[in-house]
Amino acid sequence: MALNNTPQSKLYGDIGDTICPYEVLIYATEDKVGSTYTHQFITRMRTQGIDLEDVTVLMRIAANSTSQNTVWQMEQAAAVTYGHARERDHSRHFVTAARSQVSKWTYTLHSMGGDHTVAITDPLAFETQHGLDYNSLHRAANPSVKNYRIIVGAASYTVTRELRE
Repeated sequence: MALNNTPQSKLYGDIGDTICPYEVLIYATEDKVGSTYTHQFITRMRTQGIDLEDVTVLMRIAANSTSQNTVWQMEQAAAVTYGHARERDHSRHFVTAARSQVSKWTYTLHSMGGDHTVAITDPLAFETQHGLDYNSLHRAANPSVKNYRIIVGAASYTVTRELRE
């Protein structure tokens, strides 16, 4: 039996060709079709002001089963099926980059007591594991933000970030 080595999506030569590391939901509302990581679904709906009763989950895509670009293409096909317009290709760049979570930053948590630090290279996994909101490390590391502290467990930390090479 021959192996099928056909790529899962058209190779765009960008970050979207990477495999999606988390489970994804593609959902429909009256106004749009969208997608999000399963563990961010409720937060995403609240952020967009969408009532959960108004959402239909169209499909669940298993983690590590397809590329970011394929997820985007599936979302676009679902949008057309539900009578919505496809997004333009430049939207794919933003969506796949945001979803890929290949962060260009290394975050460091500094305990308020000054007794230890924690280096974080996968912010999404860390935020998920510790029940933090999406992008909370990024927001806390921003020096212009008033709330520059983050609480993990019972400990309070300041956050800094450094650009990876």
